[in-house]
Amino acid sequence: MNEELIQRLQTYGALAYPAEKIASIEQLDNAQYLHLLKQLSNPETVEAKQYRHGADVAEYKIDLLLYELALQGDFKAMSEYNSRREQKTKQNAKATRQR
Repeated sequence: MNEELIQRLQTYGALAYPAEKIASIEQLDNAQYLHLLKQLSNPETVEAKQYRHGADVAEYKIDLLLYELALQGDFKAMSEYNSRREQKTKQNAKATRQR
């Protein structure tokens, strides 16, 4: 997999694009698509780490923007921020119990 595609995986992760859409955009052939799918399925690969990093940074930026808008009195943003925070708290508690 070329370095340019590996770098773009951060953007695809931020947009939560599945492997099928990435393959279509990048015009990957079937063998390349299957390789991408395999790489994204293994959390230890560079590709999976880049994809996850993009997703995590996007989530952080959205949460930060909602938080800042909530501090300024935007009630819609406050509601969305609290909803996302509660969801993360539940996910974290579930993950902690599974360890």
